[in-house]
Amino acid sequence: METDLLVRLLYRHYDDPVAAVQRLERNLANVELPFDDLYGQLRELEFPAQPCLPKGMPSFIYYFVPNSGWGSHSAPPKDPLDSTFVSNGDGIGMNMGCPVRLARALDAWSDLKSEDQAEVRRELKAPNKHLAIVEELLWLNGWRAQFDVRRGGKLVGGSNVDWFFTAHDFPLYLEAKFRPSDWARLSDGGTYQSVDGGLLKNAAKKFPTILKNGALHIVGITGPADLTEEFVHDFGRELETYPEIHAIIYRAMSQMTHVISLHAGVVERLLQVMVQPSIRDYPTSYIVNWHIRQRDERVKKRMSLSTKAKISKVSRVICRGIRPRPNAQVIVAPKGAYNANITARSKDGEPTFIAIPKEIWVKDDAAGG
Repeated sequence: METDLLVRLLYRHYDDPVAAVQRLERNLANVELPFDDLYGQLRELEFPAQPCLPKGMPSFIYYFVPNSGWGSHSAPPKDPLDSTFVSNGDGIGMNMGCPVRLARALDAWSDLKSEDQAEVRRELKAPNKHLAIVEELLWLNGWRAQFDVRRGGKLVGGSNVDWFFTAHDFPLYLEAKFRPSDWARLSDGGTYQSVDGGLLKNAAKKFPTILKNGALHIVGITGPADLTEEFVHDFGRELETYPEIHAIIYRAMSQMTHVISLHAGVVERLLQVMVQPSIRDYPTSYIVNWHIRQRDERVKKRMSLSTKAKISKVSRVICRGIRPRPNAQVIVAPKGAYNANITARSKDGEPTFIAIPKEIWVKDDAAGG
């Protein structure tokens, strides 16, 4: 049954899903995960049909990662605006993993030299690092004429950088960052803002101010939220603060990709060496679930603060987007089409969700439910 579930998911994203499963199983035989059996962790959340979506939405097939450090099983902070609230959500990249992302990440891992596989193998097993290292590995995909792929190592004047590789004869050092906390940008109606300096400070420490072998210093960031103009200028102001970073490549899980830099030539060079992503590569029905009343408390408190709103300075940044190839049908649910309820919770904190169509939960709310 679980094998059928995996094949059904991979059928959506591979021309040969059986071969993809076989390749995944070969790779899984050479690594350890935070749990004993991937198949035993597979789950499916179905989205029922409703008037605005007569066929519903594609189901969300995922695996649960216990002890990831994220999840609604932990008590929320007493202060709604305490920054630790971001750890109380459930969803992709937090305590849920995507089997397709894992499969493609392990393909990238299997191509590494043995000396570069060891550290990655350790992090794949660690519950609090597993989902982040999957995203880190995915940054090895999507480059033209790529070769000499390896761990970046320690740079003089910096520290250990995740990756070094050459794309179209152009050398790149890339530090990968995964930002699951960006789910609050989805939930909190534009009221959520990152802490000043919190976007690039840690990444900047990895790079020296002097180039090595003429290689560009890139920060690759994966997040659940698409970029907004305000978010772009947040990055731009930090690039002005950290000149040792030459560009940011931001990939949303929707596959929309943006190149952000203060230098037009850097943007053009990176666009030349990057492959256009594909809609079919990954699911488009990823979810993040949050507690609605807690969200409402946060938004209400932010809106009621007497201090003046933060005035965001426009940066000198240049931003160019890469739209994924539309080679698969995408069903976009209207905002608020579904809510979710937790019907059970296991001893390790895993919630069991049921998706509730809008026509049902709106009636329940109106009735005081």
